Amino acid sequence: MLESARTFGELTRLIASASDSREVFDAVSRAAATLLGAKIARVWIDDPEARLLRAHGNFGSDPTDQRLMAESSAIPYGSGVVSGVFESRVPTYIPDVQKEPLWLNQRLATEGDLHAFAGIPLISGDRVVGVLAILFGKRHRFTLQQRELMGLLADHAAIAINNARLLEEAERRRQTAESLAEVGEAIAQSLDLEEVGQRIADRVRTLVGAVAAFLFRLDPKSGDRVAVAVSGDVGSGFVRGEVHPRHTGASGLALREQRLVVTPDLLDDPRITLTPEDQARVERAAYRVVLAVPLLIRDRAIGVLAIGDRSGRVFTDEETRLVQAFADRAAGALESARLYKEVRDARDFLQSITESSIDAIFTADVHGRMTYFSPGATEIFGYQPEEGLGRPVADFYRGGPEEARTVMERLKVEGRIRNYETAFRAKDGRWVEVNASFSLLRDPSVGIVGTVGVVKDITEHKRLEENLRQSQKMEAVGRLAGGIAHDFNNLMTIITGRAEMLLGRLRPDDPLHRDIELFRKTSARAAAVTRQLLAFSRKQVLQPKVLDLNAVVAGTDSMLRRLIGEDIDLVTVLEPALWHVRADPGQLEQVILNLAVNARDAMPNGGKLTIETGNVELDEGYASRHVAVKPGSFVLLAVSDTGMGMDEATRSRMFEPFFTTKEQGEGTGLGLATVYGIVKQSGGNIWCYSEPGQGTAFKIYLPRVDEAVESLEPAPPAAEPQRGTETVLLVEDEDELRSVAREILEMYGYAVLEAQRPDDALLIAERHSGPIHVLVTDVVMPKMSGRDLARRLVPQRPEMRVLYISGYTDEAIVRHGVLDPGTAFLEKPFTPDELARKVREVLDRA
Repeated sequence: MLESARTFGELTRLIASASDSREVFDAVSRAAATLLGAKIARVWIDDPEARLLRAHGNFGSDPTDQRLMAESSAIPYGSGVVSGVFESRVPTYIPDVQKEPLWLNQRLATEGDLHAFAGIPLISGDRVVGVLAILFGKRHRFTLQQRELMGLLADHAAIAINNARLLEEAERRRQTAESLAEVGEAIAQSLDLEEVGQRIADRVRTLVGAVAAFLFRLDPKSGDRVAVAVSGDVGSGFVRGEVHPRHTGASGLALREQRLVVTPDLLDDPRITLTPEDQARVERAAYRVVLAVPLLIRDRAIGVLAIGDRSGRVFTDEETRLVQAFADRAAGALESARLYKEVRDARDFLQSITESSIDAIFTADVHGRMTYFSPGATEIFGYQPEEGLGRPVADFYRGGPEEARTVMERLKVEGRIRNYETAFRAKDGRWVEVNASFSLLRDPSVGIVGTVGVVKDITEHKRLEENLRQSQKMEAVGRLAGGIAHDFNNLMTIITGRAEMLLGRLRPDDPLHRDIELFRKTSARAAAVTRQLLAFSRKQVLQPKVLDLNAVVAGTDSMLRRLIGEDIDLVTVLEPALWHVRADPGQLEQVILNLAVNARDAMPNGGKLTIETGNVELDEGYASRHVAVKPGSFVLLAVSDTGMGMDEATRSRMFEPFFTTKEQGEGTGLGLATVYGIVKQSGGNIWCYSEPGQGTAFKIYLPRVDEAVESLEPAPPAAEPQRGTETVLLVEDEDELRSVAREILEMYGYAVLEAQRPDDALLIAERHSGPIHVLVTDVVMPKMSGRDLARRLVPQRPEMRVLYISGYTDEAIVRHGVLDPGTAFLEKPFTPDELARKVREVLDRA
């Protein structure tokens, strides 16, 4: 008895000295087996949430017994002898469990050769915390003394177990508080979501003793889950940053239902959907039980925190509350990181705008001094940011401080100014034309704190605008000139025709012969003027050929040298491998001659005239700076001189017809206008570069063509017009001109059917029973054009030829100055011989 008491005392001291529940369980089971000579002793502890008794502190002297005990680690409420002891709160003693029908683990009893059983409830206060189960290798009926000893041991064990639990609970709460405080401090000190998320995952996994922990955020665009942090044994291939579909897994279920979700088996829960990849991954992982908590901000799910553990794990209410607390911290961390990212992105976005903008962006304080100076401002005005900061805004305005005050007063009244055009002074002193928008900067607490301005350099825009206005003006003047030339050519045709016919009837010694000859010569000079007007207005008929511009320049060499005189040095710089162009060679010669004359007149004391050719590629940049220019390959013709040059006012009007800087009677003012028209009608562009005292350079760009050069053989001299007897249908709305043309044709033997209007011509053609060999018609007439008239008559008289006559070209028969194939055209004014020759040519072409 004394020995038993001593042994009991040592065992109780051992139990009391255990520092945690596991040690207490082991000490109790060992003490029971040692003190009573039992073969097996086990401590069964209540798990009220799972409604189970779980085995702890298993002691068995035989390895087989240890293996067999491991097969039975939990007993449901209401099952077997041990559960009966727990529920009845009364010790149970059985002589032989192998004969007890309520004994659950008969395999343990038979293979372990176990018989007698003692089950004593472990009661702490008024609560049963478990059962001490003792098994013996022999059949046995327990004495009163043994029962009292076991009861006393159970009482000490219950107290030790309860104390250990209280200590563990206190320690767990301390660790939880420290972990939550640490996470809160991490959130406050760092906005690095991955760093904070990893701390949360590591801490919550450690505190609940789980196998794995996961923290996901929701991608706001796709709605998928993105792994922010993973901790523990998460399985192969699961990494931070991995993307998962929103509604898969336990985490997806928690997000979908926006509530805490627990699954006892991730692979066997009908509520949960897994992708084939996730299914394979979970099968290889160490966890099956998952607790998932959605991260909510004002009822909006932004992520999920999930804990994974081995099969059979049941999370307590306290553990659930702990995970929820960490989920709340994680939600705050995610939201803070999102807000910070939004602010940072907005700041970076605004900074990228200001840093990359080609416009000048600046801010100024209430005293009008620069507080921000963007790279665009440096690019436009030349000041480095440090030079711009602190500089008064008034220094930039063309109007100085007065203009700066006016702008500020407008801002105070209007709050914002848009499209304010002015000029700002650059660092090098030049004035930059700008379009500016200004706004007030306000602080809710103090009111106006400054201004912000966005300033666009419109210098080039202004230049292009002026070029466009000039181009439109030239186009309008051209249309006017073309109309004048049309009417004038009708008059000149009448005068020339009548003069020619009168001269044909008078002897050379007739007193009237001289006067009429003067009429004819004067009308010829007037016709030359109208041709120049037509050239300017791009209404003349061209005869374009594919040619080598070098050959045209070389062909004018001797003529130019006679024209410019010996005191001017003529230099030609020709590109040997010059590309080809399509143009009228005669018109190009006219261009060169006119420019040479212009250069000669600009060098009264001699100088140098240079004619160059070259191949150039005009890119998008050049085209954007020059109105009407398209990018591509061009042939350059440059004519430059060392003369007196031109100022801006002269350059702005130099291509206008009849504009001249020469004295009265010394020039017509049509030379450069003719050049302009020829170049434009040839599909090219011309630009002038000139400054007073610096000479002048004209650069002409003609489109490149990839075709072989055509022969430039001179046309044979005109033969004497032949007579004819064919019938001509003449249609002309100008009475006098029609009369002259009829008399000319009749003079050459033709029978003429005369019509004033197209309607008359249709009626005549319908009633005339004989053939009509040729239709000679004006192009531009009221109600119906000559082209439309021909379209109606030719099907009725297929043998009839058509000759168009006009004072200027019309798009009905001429495309960009080039006749449609097979079209016969005679330009007004014409002489009797020219009309007769052209009619004969058209008839003989049949």
